[in-house]
Amino acid sequence: MKIHSLIFYLILLSFSNFAQQLPTNYLFEANLLKLDELNSNFHSSIKPTYIHEFGNYFNIDSINQERTTFNLPSIKNILLLPLVHSAIGIETNESKSLFNAGVGLQLNYDPIKKLSTSVYYQTNILNPPSYIRNQILTTGIIPQEGLAKLNNENIQHANFGGYLYYTPNDIFNFEIGHGKNHWGSGYRSLLLSDASINYSYAKITTTIWKIKYVNLYANFQDINNPFEQSFWSGDNKFGSFHYLSWNAGKRWSLGFFENVMWGGRDSLVHRGFDPNYLNPVIFFRPVEYAVGSSDNSLLGLDLSFKISNDIKLYGQLVLDEFLLREVRTDLLVKLGLKDKSVQHGWWGNKQGFQIGAKWNNIGNCKNLYSILEFNTIRPYTYAHVSGLSNYGHLNTPLAHPYGANFKEMLWMLNFQKKNWNISFKHIYAVRGLDNDSSNFGGNIYKPYSQRESEFFNYTGQGVKSVMNYSNITFAYILNPLNMLHAFASITQRYELLPNEKLYRTFLTLGVKTGLHNTYHDF
Repeated sequence: MKIHSLIFYLILLSFSNFAQQLPTNYLFEANLLKLDELNSNFHSSIKPTYIHEFGNYFNIDSINQERTTFNLPSIKNILLLPLVHSAIGIETNESKSLFNAGVGLQLNYDPIKKLSTSVYYQTNILNPPSYIRNQILTTGIIPQEGLAKLNNENIQHANFGGYLYYTPNDIFNFEIGHGKNHWGSGYRSLLLSDASINYSYAKITTTIWKIKYVNLYANFQDINNPFEQSFWSGDNKFGSFHYLSWNAGKRWSLGFFENVMWGGRDSLVHRGFDPNYLNPVIFFRPVEYAVGSSDNSLLGLDLSFKISNDIKLYGQLVLDEFLLREVRTDLLVKLGLKDKSVQHGWWGNKQGFQIGAKWNNIGNCKNLYSILEFNTIRPYTYAHVSGLSNYGHLNTPLAHPYGANFKEMLWMLNFQKKNWNISFKHIYAVRGLDNDSSNFGGNIYKPYSQRESEFFNYTGQGVKSVMNYSNITFAYILNPLNMLHAFASITQRYELLPNEKLYRTFLTLGVKTGLHNTYHDF
């Protein structure tokens, strides 16, 4: 056994003693790819991942890690870890100084073997790049973090999360928490993404044979005046989710997704959590019709195919609403079999799809992996009659951070050696934006009843935005237990609008805890 394989295995053992949940961070992603081999029963489309899932098929010889780690002092199964986000930078085009100063604490506690809990709290003050500041001032939300508070030129926020996780046996896992989930093999998810903000949830996971089935019940918030409200002062909304992952063979994996969203109040009536949606096995559409409900529901499909141990193709399909005859008409028009003057592009055809590929150990270069991915969402997808029933939480989408009405192509390259990590990302996106008086289907928080047109809708309609985003980051992992790392990054963002060209370059240096991914690539 190689010594660096043993070191990484010891890191996993340290996780098993403190906090069952592994970091959902790109610095840890390469390690999970090593377990997603042809003969494994690893359900890679369900994140976060838990250490006990490695027990049945963990192949230590497949791990090729050379990280240096260290043990922190603990008392009676209690581990305290500091959380930091200290960074300085510059926006070169305007010679504008950037900074982020954040501190916090994470507490992990395993009172008994099958029970694990973790909580964290972090507070930040920051002066972000101009495009992120504009997003914050528009929505009142710091992406992936929470409500923003203005402090002169700076922005403040606090973020908290945690979970209580119980594993009575090899079949069932029970969890309550305040956090997020990501379902899908891609960098993005069109079903449920960790690009959202933490929400409260209860989760039941059932694993039998080659099937992993997740029931998720969540409490979200709809806030109209975020700068004047606290996290808990918004209107309650609820979501019930089912996701079934089936490893159909040594190469194929299928995932089936369904969701329903509803507001905690209906007009002036307090509705609360609807017990009709507690049933863990039925489909939502029949329930909706049975109770006479007009709640917002989604269906989805996740698919992946392993060409080899190192190469995997994947994709997703999300269906919000559609009429087959209208979809057929659109297809005939696109193929040139019907004239473009024929009525097509019905607004209610709300779908999206993803297709991508992952390649690990490129050219037999260990720890070098790449992602190539295409995403597109039609206008008005995820939107509903109001913010109380759309597919969002705290003014942000629960799926793709762009919302809807876009096409996106992304390429990522990552190399890891010992504690060092180098990553490159490039994104090309064409989006259809709204202005103050229009609704072209990009902003999921605008009611679809205010749509611009019944027909002749197309992806990218409205105020056209063409964006190129590139980033390269050099990181050195200081503590694998919470992915504390020092980093230096260079980001270039170019956006072409009808009457404006926005070109920005950002240079950043810092030290950061990496429990979760951050998505500033919008």
